[in-house]
Amino acid sequence: PTVPRGTERLRFTPSPVHGPKEMDALIDALDTAWSNCALNRVGLVG
Repeated sequence: PTVPRGTERLRFTPSPVHGPKEMDALIDALDTAWSNCALNRVGLVG
């Protein structure tokens, strides 16, 4: 479904086969993508 601009979310669900190595690779890839696209970042809540 379409959501209002600014409320979009990207969700991931790691499975038991995804270990620390895969999670670190995902974080690095997302960091690179966000930087290359100049996307806004929101800090962790809580």
